[in-house]
Amino acid sequence: MRSIDVVRKHYAASEAGDLPGMMADFAPNIVWTEAAGFPTAGVYNGPQEIIDGVFGPTDAAWNGFSVGVERLLEDGDTVVMIGCATPRPPRAPGSR
Repeated sequence: MRSIDVVRKHYAASEAGDLPGMMADFAPNIVWTEAAGFPTAGVYNGPQEIIDGVFGPTDAAWNGFSVGVERLLEDGDTVVMIGCATPRPPRAPGSR
């Protein structure tokens, strides 16, 4: 499977709300960079850091979100996603 296919599969699982599917192809040494300006901005190393530092806090703060993938760019094993993340309204305090 090409790297771009792995990224497509990840975003399809994301859209389905399937966290195990999102994480399925992550290498143990994955490096995930959240863009500056995002509440979870930073660099995360490994699947558990990504869950704890990105997906968990995002889920806790928002009532989910959708990611619109506009374009995937591939250069060898490097894939860049261009798109837009749209959060749903925040959860009320104390709700889940």
